[in-house]
Amino acid sequence: MKLRKSEVNGAEKLKRRFHDHPLLLTCQSAFHHYMADMSQFDFTSEDLFLVAAEVIDTTFEDPASAPQYLEGLWDNVKIELKTNNSVTPPQEDLNTVCKVLFYVVAATLSLHWKTYYNTKLVSLLFQVVDDKRAFDGTEEQRRIISNLCKHAESLEEWINEYEDSGVWLTDEIETCLASFQEKPQEKLRGVLDTELAQDIFAECIAKGWMHETESGYQWEGISDSRGKIAQLSYLCGKIYGFKYSDREGKNIGKEFPDAELCKLFNIESIGKQLVQVYQAANKQKWRTVIDELFK
Repeated sequence: MKLRKSEVNGAEKLKRRFHDHPLLLTCQSAFHHYMADMSQFDFTSEDLFLVAAEVIDTTFEDPASAPQYLEGLWDNVKIELKTNNSVTPPQEDLNTVCKVLFYVVAATLSLHWKTYYNTKLVSLLFQVVDDKRAFDGTEEQRRIISNLCKHAESLEEWINEYEDSGVWLTDEIETCLASFQEKPQEKLRGVLDTELAQDIFAECIAKGWMHETESGYQWEGISDSRGKIAQLSYLCGKIYGFKYSDREGKNIGKEFPDAELCKLFNIESIGKQLVQVYQAANKQKWRTVIDELFK
C-alpha cells in the first residue's frame, strides 16, 4: 500500500471536486467527530478520503486477496504515516487514524449488497480493531458505524454501482489533483497572484472555459450560456473579494483590481460589467455554475 497525502492546496482541490461525494462526506463526519483534536498530527479529512479510496479500490480490484490485504492494513498504514510525516506522529494519533479508517471502510462495505463484503470483510475489519485491544468492543463499533452513516442512502447507492463502473475512485482523484499541477503562475503577477486565483483559473482552463494567450488569457465562456464577459466579471469578483452594495450601488468588499484584470484578459472595464451583473433584474443561471467552483 502506498499512502498518498494531499499536497499543498490538495485539500481544497478535493473539496471542490468531490464536495458532494458520499465517501468524502463520511470521511469528513468521521474526522470531525473522532480526529479533530489531533493537534500534533498533520492529517486531514481529505487525507482520510485518499486512504479510504485506495483501500476500497484495492478491495474491489482483487476481492480474493482482500482478507490478507485488510489483515495487514493496520500496520502498513502506521508505517506509511510515519514515513510521510516530518515529525513522528504520537502513537495514540496513529492508532486513531487506523481505527477511524477501518470504521469508514466498514461503514461503506456494510452497505454493499454482496454478503462477502457486508459480512465477511466487515467482520474482518472489526476483528483487526479488536485484536489491537486498544478500543471498545463490537457493540460500540456497531454504534460508531451507525453514527458515521449520516449519508447512508447516497453512500449505499454509490458503493453498489461502483464495482461495475469501470472507473476507480483513486484514478478520479489523481486526475483531479493532476489538473491543478500546471498553474497559471507566470501570467498572474502582483495583486492578481493569489492562491485562489491560481486554483480557480487552472480549473477553468481544465473545463475549457478559458485558455492562455501570449499576453494573458482569453475567456471562452461556459458552454451553452450567454453573457461571456459578464461570466468572467462575476468569476473575477468572486476571486478578488468584490461585494456589491444595493444601497450604495458599488463595491464594499476588497479593492477590485479592474485595470490589471482588463489587461490580463484584454477586455475593457470588467469592473463596470460586474456591477451590471449584480444590478440585473433576475439572477443569471450561470452564476450557480461558477459558485460551485468555490465550494
